[in-house]
Amino acid sequence: VTDRNVTAKTKPNEMFGVDRADLTYGMCDVSIPRDHRMGELEYPSILRLEFRTDPAKHVVLLAALRTSKDNFFEGVNFFAGRAARAREFARSSAFLFVHGYNVTFEDAARRTAQIAYDLGFEGAPIFYSWPAQGTIPAYTVDEQNIEWAQTNLRSFLEEFFTRTDAQNVYLIAHSMGNRALTRAAASLLTEKPALLSRLKAVILTAPDIDAEVFK
Repeated sequence: VTDRNVTAKTKPNEMFGVDRADLTYGMCDVSIPRDHRMGELEYPSILRLEFRTDPAKHVVLLAALRTSKDNFFEGVNFFAGRAARAREFARSSAFLFVHGYNVTFEDAARRTAQIAYDLGFEGAPIFYSWPAQGTIPAYTVDEQNIEWAQTNLRSFLEEFFTRTDAQNVYLIAHSMGNRALTRAAASLLTEKPALLSRLKAVILTAPDIDAEVFK
């Protein structure tokens, strides 16, 4: 799910830009190399004389397919329920990852796949990509955009809990993404405390958020 603008480009790593837009839904296909190391996000290295991505060696965004909102939630329910269908006492599961500052749409997709693979996650891995600029000097622009994205993220969270069957939900944010996720989740759960029974964990990694604001 992203509120980045849709570009006219067809390559999966160029389909979404850095400008603000309405929510777009879809699915991504990401490769994980056989010799993948846990925690790593393998990418071509000039030091290894690698000048292009290779799915056999790197974590690569192979495809990004835009879908309707209805098809998106149907897909989430399908993947969330895989473990429940396979094992009698398993519960449907999903995690939502919100990336941080200096991250592109491509990198967000790759990181989400890496997290799901490393955890052996049996459920639906979802990421929310807000319009981070993907450059180090654009910190202040990203600060403004993550604040803007908070309303969209809150709306998506509410719809996610309403339209999916996932009983084990995990929320994960990194860096500046914590600002929007914590506020959106706090707002939604204050209004609808019954959802807490489905929320199993909120994981804040390297949180770029003021401690007093967080409290």
